[in-house]
Amino acid sequence: MMKFSLLLLLGSTQVNAFIPQFIVQFKTSTVRLNVAPPLYEGKAQPLFAEDDDMIPVAEAYVHAKYKQVAASHGHKVANKDDIKEVLHSILPPVTPAELAKEEEAILKSLLSHEKNTADAIDEDDFVKSIVQNSYWRDAGDIVVKELMYFDSLHSYYKTGKPLLDNANYDELHENLTWEGSSVATMSAQEAQFVSTVAASKRGEPLMDDDEYKALKADLKQKGSWVVNREEDALEKMGLNTFMGYLHRAL
Repeated sequence: MMKFSLLLLLGSTQVNAFIPQFIVQFKTSTVRLNVAPPLYEGKAQPLFAEDDDMIPVAEAYVHAKYKQVAASHGHKVANKDDIKEVLHSILPPVTPAELAKEEEAILKSLLSHEKNTADAIDEDDFVKSIVQNSYWRDAGDIVVKELMYFDSLHSYYKTGKPLLDNANYDELHENLTWEGSSVATMSAQEAQFVSTVAASKRGEPLMDDDEYKALKADLKQKGSWVVNREEDALEKMGLNTFMGYLHRAL
């Protein structure tokens, strides 16, 4: 598997991370903090209402997930079971009951359309239903962007192939940086650890127990905050983050 190194310059802090190949060019900017609504209240504004540059990135991400899962089962068009598998990885880390409830709602909506059947669910229809599904809206912009970032890493570690092209990954990473997201400044080891924990919650372990214990011990020795379930900077400010969802699911 190919590895790519990026040196992020954040003030006086230098962070090394392994990510798909591109060069991030930073510009002087004010950090934007989007306050997400309370979880699951069902009254959130449309996703990326004030950040429309992220809409095509989210759409490209969901298209890639649809194609990836369908192809893994030898399908050109995803069926009902494929869609369930996609949903397991693109919804925020929640309880099994919450996940099952959202899966049921999304599938019910999709299958109410004449062109969709249990054996063939239209890709464009699926993408539209996901980009504005209730859990993504209620979680808020930051959680969704961090989720896409981690799932892209998860896919890269698992298959060696990026979900997003360089332009979309560049846009996503830079956007998270200006949000003040701790996700964007994680080291390669920290990102792999979080991706592994999240994947394990989905029942898709990325590494065996010995590898996981060795990685966790190494990060703990280095004093990394991610192994101690500490709140990240945005979480401490009362904002919804991917790490916050993950902490609640543990």
